[in-house]
Amino acid sequence: TVPAPATAFLTTDQTVWLWFNVTGANAGDVPSATWYSPNGTAYKSGNWDPVASAGSRCFWWSIDVAGNPPASSPGNWSVRVFWNSSTLFSLNFTILAPTIPSITTGGVVNAASYASGGAVAPGSIASAFGSFLLTSPAGAAGVPLPTSLSGLSMQFGSGTKVPLIYAANGQVNFQVPWELAGLSQSSLTATFSGQASTAQNVSLAPFAPGIFSTNAQGFGQGAILDPTYKLVDTSNPAAPGSTVVLIYCTGLGAVS
Repeated sequence: TVPAPATAFLTTDQTVWLWFNVTGANAGDVPSATWYSPNGTAYKSGNWDPVASAGSRCFWWSIDVAGNPPASSPGNWSVRVFWNSSTLFSLNFTILAPTIPSITTGGVVNAASYASGGAVAPGSIASAFGSFLLTSPAGAAGVPLPTSLSGLSMQFGSGTKVPLIYAANGQVNFQVPWELAGLSQSSLTATFSGQASTAQNVSLAPFAPGIFSTNAQGFGQGAILDPTYKLVDTSNPAAPGSTVVLIYCTGLGAVS
């Protein structure tokens, strides 16, 4: 199936793909291609294997965009395809910076476990993934937590402001407002420079526990310490009946 062609992409898109068909190829023909950045310099070049036998062939290649500078930089790009070192065709395309922030569908998760598809608890620390248009990360300087970082803010429902801990282009860590206690669902929007994202529904629960991990990815060795603040792991196991452990977690519900 021939994919639908596109001439414009976003800096937050994962990949730009090149697809093309060649008819009447001869055995030994060598196809190649070069991607050119907005300033005209060659960004990426490569050859396909020589054609094994005469006939028709389909070729594909790609460049990664999001998080891969300079491809993640906006501008007018092109790709040129060569056949036996002679130009076969060129295509122009544009990579654009998004103009409004966005929250990934299902992208709000427990900040400790990163478990997808689950609820988050009011008062807990959560993470939102998406595109927030920030050029550099920003973090809260202290408490009380701010409701805006580098021009980015987030709101639940009809306007409950979200306390922000950390914000970067692809991820925001925040405290789920206590004001949402008793609700089973609410909508979340992100606003940057006056432009609001499409609202995403977030499931809520009185309790949604998650244990922080030492790799900060939600799995593996838990952030669990003994009273001397030494990690409780295979080299320092806890002794049943005698060791007190400190478990770093979030989502345990309401506090008194």
